[in-house]
Amino acid sequence: RLLLIGAGTIVVSMLCLVIAFTTGLGNIDGSSTMTQQILALVGCMGVVAGYALSYGPLFWLLTSELFPVSIRGRALGSAQILSSSFAVMASYTFLSVQEAFGAEIPFEIYLILSIFNFIFAALAVPDTVHAEADEHPNQINVLLKEMFFWKHCTCISNRGMMSELVSSLEDERNSGVEIT
Repeated sequence: RLLLIGAGTIVVSMLCLVIAFTTGLGNIDGSSTMTQQILALVGCMGVVAGYALSYGPLFWLLTSELFPVSIRGRALGSAQILSSSFAVMASYTFLSVQEAFGAEIPFEIYLILSIFNFIFAALAVPDTVHAEADEHPNQINVLLKEMFFWKHCTCISNRGMMSELVSSLEDERNSGVEIT
């Protein structure tokens, strides 16, 4: 639920930024209205707040749960390097894209990506608030099968790959073999 709230906040905030810069906030002569400035400020604060609600903690939660304990430290470092590399790439290309195509274009690109991300999160990421994977390992699989994306857009539902994966993990857990 927080993921959708944060992603929605980012979409609305990016829309504010697009409106502010499309209506002339990024003019060379520096002329802008108070409304444009307020829209830009609200947009910037909204993006930060939306990120803090959703993707900021999600990155650390997913990476800490994704990797086995034996390699978790190295894997977290590698994941952080990858994340920082993409942040650097976005930072270094931002001004170049603004100069080449206009002040509003980077925000329009980010808005489109944010909309796609919000749609993906709504269609493919289940709400796991009441799911207890340790007690009922198949519960996550059931939640995924109920989601539109996993039901209609992937081979997981057609070939039963997810249920096979969950079954094999259950077998390994029950046999006492350490999963690495």
